[in-house]
Amino acid sequence: MADKILIAYFSHPGQSYVGKKIVNLEVGNTKVAVSMIKNILMQIPFILKQKRPIQMIIWN
Repeated sequence: MADKILIAYFSHPGQSYVGKKIVNLEVGNTKVAVSMIKNILMQIPFILKQKRPIQMIIWN
């Protein structure tokens, strides 16, 4: 029997910094990376969901 690996992750779609500017992401960066990892490891990922929306804080 093959070993099982838990892939637990949190991914934040929406506003994110990309190339020193704020852009709107339909899919969070972590979710993109996890989809590549799950295909390699052939495991089903477990997503951690937030209870409240994340507030974007911009520091000047």
